[in-house]
Amino acid sequence: MKLATSLAFGASLLVACGGASSERADRQARDQDYALAERAFSERRDDEAERRFVAIIGQRQHVAPAEAALSQYRVAELRERALQLDEAEAAYAEVERFNVPDRTALARYRLARLKLERRADASGAYAMLREVVLQFPETGAADRACKDLAIRRTSSNEVDVKLDREVVDFLGTFAEAHPDSSVADNALFWKAYVLVYRLGDLGAARVVLHQFVGRYFLRPLVDDALWLLASIERRQGRYREAILVYEAQLDFRHEQDSLFGSYRSRRLDDASAAAGAVAFHGLRDFERAERAYRDLLLDFGSSVLRDDAYWGLCAARFAQGDVEGARAAATDLLTERADSRHATAARAFLAGTGPAMSPDEHKIRSPLADPFVRGEM
Repeated sequence: MKLATSLAFGASLLVACGGASSERADRQARDQDYALAERAFSERRDDEAERRFVAIIGQRQHVAPAEAALSQYRVAELRERALQLDEAEAAYAEVERFNVPDRTALARYRLARLKLERRADASGAYAMLREVVLQFPETGAADRACKDLAIRRTSSNEVDVKLDREVVDFLGTFAEAHPDSSVADNALFWKAYVLVYRLGDLGAARVVLHQFVGRYFLRPLVDDALWLLASIERRQGRYREAILVYEAQLDFRHEQDSLFGSYRSRRLDDASAAAGAVAFHGLRDFERAERAYRDLLLDFGSSVLRDDAYWGLCAARFAQGDVEGARAAATDLLTERADSRHATAARAFLAGTGPAMSPDEHKIRSPLADPFVRGEM
């Protein structure tokens, strides 16, 4: 009896192991199929990629919903890439049937973008972007939708102004109603963007950006928010406040380094140079300007702004009566950047035939440049 029981147990164990082994093999085969499809997609072998993704979708009873949804999304991208735009819209709409929220959100976003680019059913497209924010506020698609609501343009300036006001109301209302959602910082930032670059309401934008900095100091857009806030303060003549914001941006680097590792901002050397320029030309606080320019030279060895810092340092020292220090800065400028746009002025200063830079408020009151148009966002 014991022998029969043991044999039966052994047989059932073999069946179970065999079943598990078969499932692993099937899983590995499906993983390989998907990897081959993605590789074909990335290498732009579009016919092969679509064939493979369609095959994966056809096995949806064996494929995880997220994988099937992404395959359908890829099919839509392929149709869009082939400029089969009606088919692309239909394929994006099909993603929703797999009931995968992240992918549904992204498909709705891309569908709205496609409608905007085709200038078809613009009001419906804007409504879809708003719905992505409202229904999927924890997704990257919602972040993108906020941005698109802010930057989209139509062929009519009158329509754009009306939409801009609606976007400001929508993003502001959403941010206030859902302050803890992951998209709330995007909503506030892009509200400020529209206020500045579309409606020209710097005062209202300043209030919104102060709210942003107070609430979302550890969110990714804080760098852009601080830069825009400092630019507004500077443009409106609040020079001391502008410098404080630039300095906060620089201090934030050290706080982020200790909390999350290295903080990588493309604007830190710009902030240091801007603090020096505003102190020199706006406040005429030459000691503070000298400190800012010196810090830039110490902290940013590869910055393209180093020649500006040397020339600023020369001017700040000269304004304080430190002629030898000013000459040393001009000499260092020519040694490190002989082809600098300041080189001619630096040589004239050293030769005694030209002055150091003088304070000029107009140099720091320039119009606000749209970072999106400049390719900075």
